[in-house]
Amino acid sequence: MYAVRPRNQLRARSGREHGDPKTQDSDVRYFIYKRGGTVSVPELRTRGFAPQNGRPLEQWLSELPGRYVTRRGPSGHTEVVSAIVNVNLCYDYLHGGCARGNTCKHLHVCRGFIAGHCRFEAGNRCRFSHTFQYPQNRRLVEKCGLGNLPQETVRQVLCTSFPHVCEAYVRAGCPDQTSCPYLHVCKDFVKSGCFRKDCRYPHDFGTRHNERVLRLHFLSPNLEQKYLINATLLMYSTNRMLTVVGNMSHSMQDLSSAHSSRTEDDTDAHTGKGKGNINRMGRIGQSLGSLNVQTVAKQPQETAVFAYLCQAHGGITLLDDVLSNSELFPQGVDGRHWIKQRPHFFRVFKTSDQAEMVSVLSPRARLCHQYNNPMKGCTRQFCQYFHLCKKFVEGRCSKDTTCNYQHDLKNTQARENIRKYRLSDLSDEEVIKVVRLSSPEVCESYNNGNCQNSEQCRHVHICANFVLEICTSGSRCRLDHESSLDTKNTKAVLENFKMTGMEPRSVIKVLWIGFDPPPPNVVTTTPADTAKSIPPSNMSKTSLSSPANPGIKTFVLDTETYICEDFIMDKCTNGRQCRKHHVDTPYLWQYADTRLPFATWQDFSQVMNERLERSYSDPSNKGAKAKGVQTPGECWSIDFKDMTVQPPRVKVRRLCTTSSNMDPSGCLATKWVWYWKDQSSAWVEYGNDLQTGGDAGPTSDDIEQAYLTGQPTFLFEVPPHRYRLDYAGMYQQNLNPHYLTRRDVRRRPVFVSRAEVDTKASKPQQRCALPSTWTPMPPGQDFVRRPLSRLCPEFRVVEMLFRQTMGEDKVIVKIERVQNPFLWEKYNRKKEYMRPRLQAQCSVYPGGGATAEATVDERTLFHGTEPGIVDGICRQNFDWRVCGKNATALGQGSYFAVQASYSHNYTSPDGNGSHFIFLANVLVGTCTVGNPKMRRPPPIDPEDPNGELYDSCANSPTDPTIFVVFDNDQCYPTYLIEYWDTI
Repeated sequence: MYAVRPRNQLRARSGREHGDPKTQDSDVRYFIYKRGGTVSVPELRTRGFAPQNGRPLEQWLSELPGRYVTRRGPSGHTEVVSAIVNVNLCYDYLHGGCARGNTCKHLHVCRGFIAGHCRFEAGNRCRFSHTFQYPQNRRLVEKCGLGNLPQETVRQVLCTSFPHVCEAYVRAGCPDQTSCPYLHVCKDFVKSGCFRKDCRYPHDFGTRHNERVLRLHFLSPNLEQKYLINATLLMYSTNRMLTVVGNMSHSMQDLSSAHSSRTEDDTDAHTGKGKGNINRMGRIGQSLGSLNVQTVAKQPQETAVFAYLCQAHGGITLLDDVLSNSELFPQGVDGRHWIKQRPHFFRVFKTSDQAEMVSVLSPRARLCHQYNNPMKGCTRQFCQYFHLCKKFVEGRCSKDTTCNYQHDLKNTQARENIRKYRLSDLSDEEVIKVVRLSSPEVCESYNNGNCQNSEQCRHVHICANFVLEICTSGSRCRLDHESSLDTKNTKAVLENFKMTGMEPRSVIKVLWIGFDPPPPNVVTTTPADTAKSIPPSNMSKTSLSSPANPGIKTFVLDTETYICEDFIMDKCTNGRQCRKHHVDTPYLWQYADTRLPFATWQDFSQVMNERLERSYSDPSNKGAKAKGVQTPGECWSIDFKDMTVQPPRVKVRRLCTTSSNMDPSGCLATKWVWYWKDQSSAWVEYGNDLQTGGDAGPTSDDIEQAYLTGQPTFLFEVPPHRYRLDYAGMYQQNLNPHYLTRRDVRRRPVFVSRAEVDTKASKPQQRCALPSTWTPMPPGQDFVRRPLSRLCPEFRVVEMLFRQTMGEDKVIVKIERVQNPFLWEKYNRKKEYMRPRLQAQCSVYPGGGATAEATVDERTLFHGTEPGIVDGICRQNFDWRVCGKNATALGQGSYFAVQASYSHNYTSPDGNGSHFIFLANVLVGTCTVGNPKMRRPPPIDPEDPNGELYDSCANSPTDPTIFVVFDNDQCYPTYLIEYWDTI
């Protein structure tokens, strides 16, 4: 319960008008401030600050300037009153430094100091201020009317003025769900981030109760979540929870005698000592309401069990050894179930002899792989990952003091991460052990060829040399490379380490190698061999044979030409007379260094060749860095735009197969994609109708076709604007004289991995080209759901369409791209089938709605569904035969909506509270208004019932918002949005 004075209420309204003996608002507020911001009602009445004539306390407080919080006790009467001041903590100051200095409008002070439990205060090690004496803080304190109070009293008032997490709510359930003045959120979410998928507490501030509490403390619920977390205080320690509650309950008995010792309390209020503290504890205790301590069962503490595992067992041991500790797991507690319910803190697995083991796990306590990359290095000041030498953690670093990377945790960045991940109670050696145990290891037995437990091995079966980027065997390697991440065993291991959904490259970079891998197969040549291999005049080099085709000679010509696709497919019959390059991949990166004796074009290694191609395929990359070949310690910076290199003495070129526009039937032809840079610096593919919502303009194929003909420019129109694309300058310009804006343009290929090349070379080409954004799929799998990164353009476009009608009160958990080649091929066949039909309808049925160009009306629409049939839709598409489960108002078909808010009405949450909505591609075609009896679209010509039918039905002929299709080949589930409903 809270009382807030209306904004339009005049300050002149005072209790004196009603005969109250003492109601000067400044006296009331200052008295509460002097008592630490919170007083009991008996204390207020004893000092004469109370309403007379039987008026309610809340009404009286609402008439006073300022803001007050009241709390009712078990009897239902108001027993505690707190005064709130309008002040906040500076987020920038606590997260990297505030550049505004003394002009900042927020406090520059430690958040833990305000809450009263900063762990660094005793040793003066905290890097944040613990005083209000600095000019910046002093000015704000005086503005709030607290300038004449001692620092401890000011801290208590400010502590009361910030929203707190409700202690009763996260322990035994808050008994006062309607008027509780505390936030009902997950404590771990506020403290350092909650990783439990099955957490039963809210992970946001969007509930109506929390919004009311935030507004009470002068905070807008529309603020970014990080600012709201920054302003929320945790006022208790998990390990001391029961003691504090017990003291609170006993202190409540002293509340009635508070008025008899007011003089002594007033004296002690300035020192923070004596009985005043006890009475203030009583007031806080009453603010919790009727919390029965006996009903709070003593449960194991996560931090205590975590620390015990690290300190007593090195982070990993038999599960029974931990459960036998009666101090951690008292009688009556199912310790095994308790540990398994916390998969983000403890990892349970079985050994080869079926012994059950338990290990500590901190999913975010991992190494920064950018820091360990000599070509990049991490430039983030407060990186969320540890900056440690990877070889040192693995126990394989021989440099020790001469190593360029950190071998300890004494730097500021490491200490901040230790605090953030709640590892402060551990020694540095134990923290490093936690880091080591929080990521999977590469299986040594697998690399030696003798792993006997391949199906249940708790390590990853992958080539160690590939992880170290020194494997030279490529596709000839007998061990799995990136394809190992799609195996059943590896997926189980990654799930055990909470790494499901991570990018494959990120997974590979965090894998541990605790052994010396076998040396890679390196082909060495003698000087005599080198002399024999001098290429003829028209060839730059000749290799022994193609890895994919043993015994077949490969060569690269000096002339500018393409790579021979037939050679890769083992179909080239021209041999040495072929006028194209004979190499075993559809792309090849080469360098020429004038320092070398023969400044001819040389190949990069297979690993570097694929890495450069992957980087080049990403339009957001301006260039790449490569280690200098035969020049140790040197780094080459490659500019993709001009294909120049620093240092200038080095040259780089890229060879590839012909463009897919020139050779549509070639399965290994290079697919070029054109991108433009939007206002948010994101690279958007041309023809992406998700970005424009209507006419998407020219596609990449249109622009590529004009580019290949040698045209200097390409003119196109996206109503209401006209554009010119300049191929030489690689930019597009708006031709409207009021704008004339320029946007950068890039032409990049679709990346093809070595495994895909081998697959395409051995299998016939698919009839329908898959989208360029799709990632490789495991063989034999019908569909996959690929989670999208929140930074990629796809995610941002889908999120934008979702939030157009859903607003910011829904929390998007993740967005997944649905990849189902079979359904995608059926959908495209249907589109090609509809196009000529529409052209025929233009002449036969003038009112049919088809355009002169016979363009199929394809839209991106939403479809809400139940959690239990999500995988069924991904595998089998939308099934109109179960449409009656939700609605049949417009016909018995599959329903799609323009607005996500409409589709939300047909969703229901799963066990984790998640709702699911598909963003689908739908071939609307020609449509008409539907009715409940329709089981198929009606004929376009009513007089010809056997003639052509409409393609779909809608709720309006002019401005439709709901569409119904009766053929599931007309729709494809493109994206799956999982979100939480916070209302």
